[in-house]
Amino acid sequence: MKIASLAILFILPTLVWSQEQTTPKDPVLEIIEQTSKENQEKITPPEYQNSYGLSAELGFPHLANLAVQYFHSSRIFSLEFAVGSTPLTIDGSDTLVENQEMTFRWHPQARALYFGLGFGNQKLEVKDSEAVSSQVVTVQVDIKSQYVKPVIGWLWGAQSGGFFYGIELGWQFPFNNKTKITSSQDFTGNPDYDQLIDDINKVADLIGKSSVPNIGLIKVGWFF
Repeated sequence: MKIASLAILFILPTLVWSQEQTTPKDPVLEIIEQTSKENQEKITPPEYQNSYGLSAELGFPHLANLAVQYFHSSRIFSLEFAVGSTPLTIDGSDTLVENQEMTFRWHPQARALYFGLGFGNQKLEVKDSEAVSSQVVTVQVDIKSQYVKPVIGWLWGAQSGGFFYGIELGWQFPFNNKTKITSSQDFTGNPDYDQLIDDINKVADLIGKSSVPNIGLIKVGWFF
């Protein structure tokens, strides 16, 4: 009797398991299970880590910027710290534009599109030389200011890391301007000298004091 009972206990689970293996699944249930699995994979967002990178940008009014990039693991927020130094010649005046800025960016639904707000410091140096009363006079204007710039842009490829590129459109509003004018000689009252001062001030005001478009024509970089 004991032997029979042990045999039943051993054979019964084996028969149940064998029946489960041989019983075909309902095709409709298989389709539902597969569809649910695929939908779950689509709904579950990929997992990222905080990313750091470097980039270079060509634009206006800061022709060349180098930047350090940060991308949060959520891919919703990113940060950029950029510096630039650009020599120019405008209306015959030697011009140097230097800037340091930080831009906070929000990427709706972790997409390439972003909206941002930047804050920065800008230094503008304009220098020109003219003959006044048979003497060469050099006049230099230095303008230091802070600025704020709302922006909209796109970063393609940044979400997955590695190589990325993008563009940015914004508007730069300067404030807290400080101006310093130096001259190798003072000919105040001389028409040529006064005209020289006026021309340099116009160039300085155009970039240093006026609100202007802030455009990133192309940005390329790499997230490590």
